[in-house]
Amino acid sequence: MEDFSALPDFDSLPYSPDGSLPGCAWKLFDHNRQADQLGTLNLLTQDKVLDAARRKSNVRSTLQHRILDLSSSGMYASDEHVSFCPQHGSHWDTPLHFAHQKSKKYYNGLGHQGFHSQNALHQGTRLWSARGGICGRGVLLDWAAWAAEHNVPYHPIGNHKITVAQLEEVANWQKTTLSPGDILFLRTGFVSWCNTAATDDENRRRMLERAEYSGVEASIESCRWHWNHHFSAVVSDTITYEAWPTGEIVLHEYFLAMWGMPIGKLWDLEKLSEVCRSRQRWSFFLTSAPLNVASAVGSPPNALAIF
Repeated sequence: MEDFSALPDFDSLPYSPDGSLPGCAWKLFDHNRQADQLGTLNLLTQDKVLDAARRKSNVRSTLQHRILDLSSSGMYASDEHVSFCPQHGSHWDTPLHFAHQKSKKYYNGLGHQGFHSQNALHQGTRLWSARGGICGRGVLLDWAAWAAEHNVPYHPIGNHKITVAQLEEVANWQKTTLSPGDILFLRTGFVSWCNTAATDDENRRRMLERAEYSGVEASIESCRWHWNHHFSAVVSDTITYEAWPTGEIVLHEYFLAMWGMPIGKLWDLEKLSEVCRSRQRWSFFLTSAPLNVASAVGSPPNALAIF
């Protein structure tokens, strides 16, 4: 499929092959008999990216880069070794992160055993890198600012559910228009809470160990809202994007396994929020350069928001 101007709405999508979930986008983006592995990133067409890049920008001074000369130590060498789990910090989830649990299949029908077989090379961030990373129009819905302004009771820990009605209210409050292909950013205030709470606070430790996180309500209505807006990806400052634990509906199953839509988590959106408020503009040009790794389940975002 090359023409994305008339995508089916959520209710017009078929069920998953095993009949357990409505709203399955497998095969929708296949082209020339080739199984698609990019999912909703296909919506970031050249026209969409160029349009986002052409939007009015503010000139800033260039980066000042200082190199430290270590020759005084008597050794002329530089090296490093980095080892980390992307899930423990700001990261993207690829469609390989979470399968449709009942069928044990990832996006477009890739089986769990097939993915984990020896030398199996599938999706991952190498494909993202090959198409130029993730670049396009980012839009911030500053739910945390809206909630504070409207005295909405909320805590980032405790399974508070953010409804799509509230997301629409935030967009209207900001006078923000959502467009197909947008990369949706949602600020809930989770990172702000983590940054301000003392790391040795026993109450903070107990709350995190409960593994109950606030976020977007996991419901068919939420699935319908996200698909019908045709976002290319979603990002939040939360651990799970959706309120966790979930019930019968799990947004991870829909976003990653059914649609191939990347989920960004634990992004620090505090400075972005400040800039958006100061400019009264909640859209920007996003560039993200994920790791160039085959079969990668996730990656640091290496992202910039350009105004």
